[in-house]
Amino acid sequence: MNYNNTRKQTGANKQVASIDLREIIDKVLKNWYWFAISIFACAIIAFLYLMTQPDVYEVETGILLRQQDRLSGSVDEMAMMRAIGFGGASKEIMDEIEVITSKTMTQQMIDTLGIKNEYYVKKGWKNSELYNQTPFILLGEYPNFNDTLTSITVFTVKEKKSKFEIKIKNAYNKQKIEIEKISDPFNTFAGNFRLALTGRHFDPKKTYIIEANTTSGLVDALNKQIRVTQANKRSNAIRISTQASCRPKAIDQLNTLVDLYNADAIADKNMISQNTKNFVDGRIKLIEKDLFNIEHLEEQYKKSNDLTDLQTDAKLYLQLASEYERSRVALESQLGMINYLSTHLQDETNPYGLLPTGIVVDVQQGKSTSLLEDKDRFQISGGLIPTGAGINDAALSAMIKEYNDLALKRLKLVRSTNENNPAVTELNQQLKVTRNNIVSSIGSTRKGIEISLNDVIVKDNLFKSKIKNVPTQAREYREITRQQSIKEALYLFLLKKQEEMALALASTTSSSKTLDRAKASTLPVAPQKMIILFAALLIGALLPLAVFYVQDILNNKVTGKTELKRLINVPIIGSIMQSKTPEKLVVQPNEISIIAEQFRQIRSNLRFMLANSATPNVILVTSSISGEGKTFCAINLAMTLALTKKKTVLIGMDIRSPKLTEYLNINSKNTGVSVFLSYENSRLDEITRRPDGTPGLDVITCGPIPPNPAELLMSERTDLLFEKLRENYDYVVVDSAPVGLVSDAYIINKYVDMSIFVVRAQYTPKNVVANVKEIHDYKKLNNMAILLNSDPEQNTYGYGKYYKTSKS
Repeated sequence: MNYNNTRKQTGANKQVASIDLREIIDKVLKNWYWFAISIFACAIIAFLYLMTQPDVYEVETGILLRQQDRLSGSVDEMAMMRAIGFGGASKEIMDEIEVITSKTMTQQMIDTLGIKNEYYVKKGWKNSELYNQTPFILLGEYPNFNDTLTSITVFTVKEKKSKFEIKIKNAYNKQKIEIEKISDPFNTFAGNFRLALTGRHFDPKKTYIIEANTTSGLVDALNKQIRVTQANKRSNAIRISTQASCRPKAIDQLNTLVDLYNADAIADKNMISQNTKNFVDGRIKLIEKDLFNIEHLEEQYKKSNDLTDLQTDAKLYLQLASEYERSRVALESQLGMINYLSTHLQDETNPYGLLPTGIVVDVQQGKSTSLLEDKDRFQISGGLIPTGAGINDAALSAMIKEYNDLALKRLKLVRSTNENNPAVTELNQQLKVTRNNIVSSIGSTRKGIEISLNDVIVKDNLFKSKIKNVPTQAREYREITRQQSIKEALYLFLLKKQEEMALALASTTSSSKTLDRAKASTLPVAPQKMIILFAALLIGALLPLAVFYVQDILNNKVTGKTELKRLINVPIIGSIMQSKTPEKLVVQPNEISIIAEQFRQIRSNLRFMLANSATPNVILVTSSISGEGKTFCAINLAMTLALTKKKTVLIGMDIRSPKLTEYLNINSKNTGVSVFLSYENSRLDEITRRPDGTPGLDVITCGPIPPNPAELLMSERTDLLFEKLRENYDYVVVDSAPVGLVSDAYIINKYVDMSIFVVRAQYTPKNVVANVKEIHDYKKLNNMAILLNSDPEQNTYGYGKYYKTSKS
C-alpha cells in the first residue's frame, strides 16, 4: 500500500511539474508581445552601450626579481653586519608586490608622466583619448591644482561663433563661459585656469574634453586598474598588467612603474650602502684611536717592566739566575778558602806548615782530598802535601805555591838535618817573609771576593724577583694583547668593508630584470560584444518572466483556473471570462457570445452532475466574500436553465445584502422571501415575479431586510418555501449569502441538491481558497463544485472573432 501511495505521489508531482511548465509556456505565448518588446529594448540598449564604449586592450609587462644580499662576505662577517643593523633587505615576492602596488609608487608614476589631466576628442558617440597628441593643456593658478579639486572636473571646449565655449561641471556645480582666444584665462568655481597651446593641430569643428582628476582619486583608480601577480609559485617572476583604451598611455604607465621600482630599489641599496659606509668610516676613526691607545699602553708597559718579549725575557731570567747562583756558590767557596787560609796563617803552633789550597795530596796513600771536606786529617806533620788550587787570585796562588815549595824544601831538609842548620834558618826566614806577604794578599783578595759576592747576591735576588713577577706580567700583558687583537681584527674588518661599500656604490645594479617591456594586445579584450549582445537577449527574455514571477509572488489572489486546480482538489463545474459589458444578464435567447456559451457549457456540466437526481433540483450559488460575482453567475445560470423550456425560478436568499432587484431592475420593496418567511398567510405566487427580458424565468427577490435573518431562515416557513418550490419548478437556483461572512448558506444547505461555489480570478484571496477546500472536504455544502468567474485563461482560445454578440 505504501508503494502505491508513493507511486501516486510521484505521479502527482510529475503532473504538477508538467502543469508548471505548460503554465509558463502558456504565459509566454499569451504575453509574447511583452517578450518581443523586452528583447528588442535590451538589444537596442546593448547596441547603444557598445556604440559609446571604447575598445579596451590588455597591456602587460614582466620582471624577474634578483635574489641577492646587498652585502657580501663570509657567514661570520654577514652575521656581524646584521648584528649591528646592516643586512640584506627582504626579497619576498609578496613584499615586492606591495611595493609596486603602493600608492607612493603610483603617485610617482603619475607625476613622472604628468597624466593628472586626461584629454579627449569626441568622435561620434565615443571619446578618443589624446595622449601626447592634445593641441592644448590645462594650466591652473597653482601647479598642483589637482590636489585642491573635490571631485573630477570636466572641461568641454568647443569653438562657437568665432569664440570658444567652455563648459565646466563636476559632481556639485556646473558652469558655462566664453573666451575670445583659446589661450585666454578664465575663472570658474574650481579656480582660475587657462589653456596653453602645444603646437599640435587644433580642429575647430571638433569638441574637446578635459577631465581634471583629483590626485587621490586618480591614484586609487590606477591602483585598482593595475594588477600585479606572481607569474609562478616556484619562480621570482612578477607580471604587471592593466586594461585601458589608450594603448600608448598604458604602455608608458607600466614601463614607468617598472623604471621607478628599479630606481627606488637602487636608491634603497645606495642608501644602505652609503649609511653603512658612513658608519664604517666613523667606526674606523674611533677604532684607530682605541688601537693607538692600546698600542701606546703596551709600549709603556714594556718600558716600565723592562720587557721586550715576555717569553724570551723569562728564559733569560732563568738562565741568568742559574749563572748567578753558580757564581755565588763559587765566590762563597773562594771566600771560605780565604778565611781558612787566614785562620791557618794565624795559627802559631805550626808556623812553617803547608798552606791549604783547596785540594791536598795524600803522599802516603796517593789520593787527593779537599781540605774543606776533610780538614781534620790535614796535619803538616802527617806528611800531607797541598797541591790543588781553590783561589782564583793568581798572585796569591803563586805565593802560596812558593810558600809550600819552601815549606816542603825545609821539611825535607829538617828530616836530614836539624832545625839549627843555617840552611833551615834561611828557609825559615824566607818562609816568614812569604807568609807575611800571603797574609797581606789574603786581606785584599778577601775584600775583592766579598764585593763580588755581594754583587752576585744582589743580582741573583733581582732575577729571582723578576721570575716571581713573570705570571703577573703574563696575565697583565695578555689583557693588553687581547684588547689589541680585538681592536685590530675589527679595524681590519672595517677597512675591508670600507672598500666593499665603495665598490658597491660604484657598481649598484637594479633589484629586478625586465623580462618583457610593456606590450599591448592586438585585439581588444573589452567590451566583449557577443557576450554583451547575448546577455542583452537573455535579459530581455528573462525580464518579463521575472516581472511575472514577482507579480505572482506579490499577488495573493487566485490568478486562474490552472492555479485554482493546483491549490485545491475540488470539482470545477466551469469557468467564465470577464464580461466586457455593463449588463448583468448576458444570457439571452439566440445569444452566441463567448460568455453566453460558457454559461451554456456550465449548464451542460450541471445537468451531467445532476443526472441521477429524479426530483426537481435545488442549486445553491454562494461564494466566500462579497464581490466575487455570485449574483451575476446565479442570474445567468438560471437563465440558461430557463432557455431549455424547464420551469426555473431564481430565488434571492442573500437577505442581508440583496442584489437581485438591482441587477434585474425589479421593484419589490414590500414582497419577497423575507415577507413569505415572516407572515404565515403569505403565498408563493404573491412573491414571484417575471422581469422583462427573462422569458421562462421566475424571480423571487429577498424582500425587506429583516433584523434577524438567521433565525428567519431557520423557521418552519423555510421548509414550506422549498416544498412549494419543488412542487412548482424543475430547477430552483438559490442566490445565497457568502459563506465566509455569515452562516445563511449552511442553514439552507439541507434543502440543496447541489452547491456552486463562485471564485473570482484576480479577486478571491488564496487563503480564502483554503477555506473552500475545507468546506468541500468536510461536506459542509452538498454536492459542491466550483465556478471560476473572470478567468483570464478563457481569453486565450482565439474564438473572439467568431463569437459576435447578436440578437435574433
